Amino acid sequence: MHRTLYTLLFCLLGASVAHTQEHSPGRGDETVIRARLQQNEMFRVRNLDSAATFWTEDIVVLAGLGARVDGRTALRAAFEKDSSILYRRTPEGVSVSTGWPLAFERGRWVGQLRSDTSVVLITGWYSARWLHVGTRWRIQAEQFVADSCHPVACSWPLVIRSAAP
Repeated sequence: MHRTLYTLLFCLLGASVAHTQEHSPGRGDETVIRARLQQNEMFRVRNLDSAATFWTEDIVVLAGLGARVDGRTALRAAFEKDSSILYRRTPEGVSVSTGWPLAFERGRWVGQLRSDTSVVLITGWYSARWLHVGTRWRIQAEQFVADSCHPVACSWPLVIRSAAP
């Protein structure tokens, strides 16, 4: 009886994995990197509507100094409010899942004055979780950690959320 149950579970699990792999995207990390670079360009030319199409509706972002932003609409508004700064992400690595439509990106980010890109205000590390939706990759979550700042930016407040006791 147990052997039959295990065989059935194994067959179901195997069919599920095969089904997932068959329908998961076969694109490599270069597709995710190309999407990231396209989004960077959209930020550069202030095309926030197009930049926002790279995010899932329910994106969650933890910004470099700790602010949390939930959802595509709120994130687009945050970039609109922060319009004097140009943010750019530079991927250092991407891993694409072989079994699911997921990818993980990591790299460096920089925030520069839009009016004078020689002034680097803030830099740090980031990671992103990508989800393949329909025919393209979209960012489902991002986390940024600031590690260096210009004296002007060093006075910006850190957002600290205390843990529950």
